[in-house]
Amino acid sequence: MNAVAEVEDAMFVDVMACAVHDIKNSIGLLLDSADDVAAAMSANGVGEHQLGSLQCEARRINYDLMHLLGLYKAERAGFRLHAEVVNCEELLEEVHAFNVELLARRGITLHAHCRSAVEGFFDRELVRGVVNSIVNNAFKHAISRVEIGCEVHDGYTVLSVDDDGAGYAPKLLATNDLAPGPSNYRSGNTGLGLFFARRIAALHEHRGRHGRVALGNESNCGGGRFELWLP
Repeated sequence: MNAVAEVEDAMFVDVMACAVHDIKNSIGLLLDSADDVAAAMSANGVGEHQLGSLQCEARRINYDLMHLLGLYKAERAGFRLHAEVVNCEELLEEVHAFNVELLARRGITLHAHCRSAVEGFFDRELVRGVVNSIVNNAFKHAISRVEIGCEVHDGYTVLSVDDDGAGYAPKLLATNDLAPGPSNYRSGNTGLGLFFARRIAALHEHRGRHGRVALGNESNCGGGRFELWLP
């Protein structure tokens, strides 16, 4: 690639980043409007499920755009993680408060628990975005229950999301690739959410150990289990 092409490529990437940021702002306004509509809805709940679906999709797009911007900064703009000591119980309470009403619109209960007083050292905003994204995905796939939790295992802070849905597809369980692409994630999802989660986990490193994502179908709720391991 010659010098002119390299400059043009860099400009294109920067323009794309600006466009993503602009779209993210628009989605944020859409979400605010949806929240206002939800608050004004009549007690009979007419249209409640449809509104929940709209909010779920808008949040999913918002998370994808947020993660795209974060990874762009990490890989192109010299971004550094803003790691800090995090009270995981407080973090889970925030995730619970943000998602409980949305899931309730589809008859899904959301429970949060920490098995002990857990503190982690990680980028709070990025990690909260990952957990919120996975919980948001449960709007489509859980039947009636979702649990979010945190514990310490083998020197890692482990944040988990369990649901009582059909679980993860075998093909997805068999791979740990960081590359995005078509997958059979339950209902044919592209797997972007998991791609972002894996990349964000890998950015966290301590004493030669990197973060990772683990998936399984032996959850506390009987369905899929997502785990984010942070060193």
